[in-house]
Amino acid sequence: DYAKAAHYYQIAMEQGSSDAAVALGLLYEDGKGFAKDPKTAAKLYRKAADAGNTVGEHNLACMYDTGHGVPKDPKEAMKWYLKAAVKGYAPSQVNVGCMYERSRGVPVDFKKAFDWYMKAAIQGQPVGEQNIGHYYKYGWAVKQDYKEAYSWYTSALEHGQTSALDAIGNLYRFGEGVPRDYVQAVKLFTRGAAQDDSDSLNDLGTMYVNGLGTRRDYEKAFRSYNQAANYENSHAQLNVAILYK
Repeated sequence: DYAKAAHYYQIAMEQGSSDAAVALGLLYEDGKGFAKDPKTAAKLYRKAADAGNTVGEHNLACMYDTGHGVPKDPKEAMKWYLKAAVKGYAPSQVNVGCMYERSRGVPVDFKKAFDWYMKAAIQGQPVGEQNIGHYYKYGWAVKQDYKEAYSWYTSALEHGQTSALDAIGNLYRFGEGVPRDYVQAVKLFTRGAAQDDSDSLNDLGTMYVNGLGTRRDYEKAFRSYNQAANYENSHAQLNVAILYK
């Protein structure tokens, strides 16, 4: 009963609970118990953040990052992400890394991005682990090391990061850090595709088109590309167009 939950969160918040302010903000943001109200959610997150609540700081940063309930402001987002990140909150550490990587609110700095991703990764945060894998695969801010990339991708997968299936699959596809194995790549792409990962769907389509690790099958390739395209994967949209030619 979300309405009753909101009632008691309100009481707890009035007695000084910043956790209750965050919980109530989530109900407003998600529209549980009442209509969605991102502005009220943002106000509640700020109340919690001003009290030093780590999750409140992170959630408020997300609102500024996306312009949800408040005007979009990357610098303000970065300020609040950092407050939570320095306390060791892994989701904020990942987002600080993203801000440095994509130059949102701060100048681009791949070394700082890597360092923040690593702080999250060593806590077992799967997005941080996968991003560290990317940095080792492409040699961003560190020496290129495919085996190290494989290790981090595998850890990310073990912690539930579905998109790591595609990343590992491509290591097998191109023989990077592991022996080239098209059959294993297809198995990984198929697992990712079954979980609606658009990159896995796209890469599986490519394996069908080229007959790598599986029998060439343009019909299956089209279905795989088309499903990925429906998830707004631009590479798949291009591949669908090519098959129509």
